[in-house]
Amino acid sequence: MRLPDIMRSLRGVVLDLDGLLADTEPLFRASIPEVAAQIAGRALSDDLRNRVMACLGRSHRDMSLLVLAVLKEHGFASRWENGDLAFHRHFIHQHRGWFEAAARRGEIKPMPGAIEFVQWFAKNSFSIGLNTGSPGEFVDLVLDAIGLSKLIPAPVRVHGSMLPAGYGKPHPFGYQLAAEFLGIPAESCIAAEDRWNGTAAALSARFRAVVVVPEGGDKAPFESGMAEWKAVPWPSRTVLGKGPDRVYFFEKLSDALPPA
Repeated sequence: MRLPDIMRSLRGVVLDLDGLLADTEPLFRASIPEVAAQIAGRALSDDLRNRVMACLGRSHRDMSLLVLAVLKEHGFASRWENGDLAFHRHFIHQHRGWFEAAARRGEIKPMPGAIEFVQWFAKNSFSIGLNTGSPGEFVDLVLDAIGLSKLIPAPVRVHGSMLPAGYGKPHPFGYQLAAEFLGIPAESCIAAEDRWNGTAAALSARFRAVVVVPEGGDKAPFESGMAEWKAVPWPSRTVLGKGPDRVYFFEKLSDALPPA
């Protein structure tokens, strides 16, 4: 089946945030090493910067733990010995301050077509939810900045502050929780993602998925990431192989919508 045909049978949509609705990934690339350097109390070497940047695309909880592990390894985080939770809170506080300054400068912007994409689902009576690894205070800030807070209200947002360690994407828990928040069976929902781990999470939770890979974008991470994900022994992971009508790739969000 083509996506427009399937859309007519669905009732809910659950959206990723960073890189799909909000153009925050350049901000993360700038902010993560800067915040890590502030915590370390010194500039990061190129090697250390690259290792810190490897946490991109993960939940904030997992991101903070990875940054802590790297800084500890290099002797830059002695004050945080046996203080993972305290470090996580400090990392979030410092990172939130960085993003607040970016919002004041008008640097948090919607991705092309994001506003129209969400508005289409609202106009067509879909229940709209969110599943993101960012913590709740980031979600509020970003949605306010791009003008989508009213269309995606707080009670239907799954965010990183709710997720136990290890339950971020590609684990399906966030999408399972999102379907529960919407009160709609997962089989009647579609997810919108821009990374392999979110796509895997959605499919594992028995959603269909729209995936945006920009023109000229690299699909190799999806192939390698999905191959790795298949090896994870979650009971529901095998849904990935149950037909071609579960995941749809597009170059931009507007291409995913049915014709007017």
